[in-house]
Amino acid sequence: MNEILRRHSFSVAFLTLVLGGMFLLPESSGTIERFSGYTMGTSYDVQVVDIPNSMDLNSLSFEVGSLLTKLDKEIFSTYVQESELSRLNRQGVNVPFTASDHLLDILLLSKEIATSSNGAFDVSVGSLVNLWGFGPGEIVRNQEIPDDEEIDAALVNVGIANLLIDEINSEITKTSNIYIDLSGIAKGYAVDQIALLLFEKGLENYFIEVGGEIKLSGRGVGGKDWIPAIESPQEGSIQIYETLTSRGETFALAGSGDYRNYF
Repeated sequence: MNEILRRHSFSVAFLTLVLGGMFLLPESSGTIERFSGYTMGTSYDVQVVDIPNSMDLNSLSFEVGSLLTKLDKEIFSTYVQESELSRLNRQGVNVPFTASDHLLDILLLSKEIATSSNGAFDVSVGSLVNLWGFGPGEIVRNQEIPDDEEIDAALVNVGIANLLIDEINSEITKTSNIYIDLSGIAKGYAVDQIALLLFEKGLENYFIEVGGEIKLSGRGVGGKDWIPAIESPQEGSIQIYETLTSRGETFALAGSGDYRNYF
């Protein structure tokens, strides 16, 4: 695998039945440090075991929240007009755009996944996302769904090959008027960034979840396994489809579904 793929361990799975993720707390006595909030239009939850007494939990919680705010509102959001991605989407064709490390990193990863999936994953589908009403702004049309002419017009501006990345000069150039939407990868990237933050602080036992994307490492309270669960893909109350066990290993899982947010 390419180096960019090795730097990110969250799963990208293409399944006939796509599932959302959730988790179960380990049944054990003791204290587990936990903090949560909202980001990227969804919620996040971080659980950490064995935090040293010298480490301030409030400071750690603030760092995680600040990181997520930066990734969302300052860089990846298409809903914030002055986010880095929104400015890239407005950038003219064949005009180099100077990008941050995070934006370069996630777009390089996106291109790698597009190649490995034979185009099944393509972040340049933003014009179609917007056309169907899942992006920023309001779509006004006479009929309920887009017609073939509208879809064909949007497809003209789809294709990750039209995005050129110059890593040496930290520049991104669009060779056509593509519109980038990172909704399919931003939360997983954020999970990896939180995991990196915890690792740099010497924390090895954690469970991170951002909008159904999870990464866990080590063990829970009392040395017990973390127990992630997969949600049954159906409307209504949440039901568990399957439970997993971490066995003390580090792994990640990305889930998705169209049973709660759909056209």
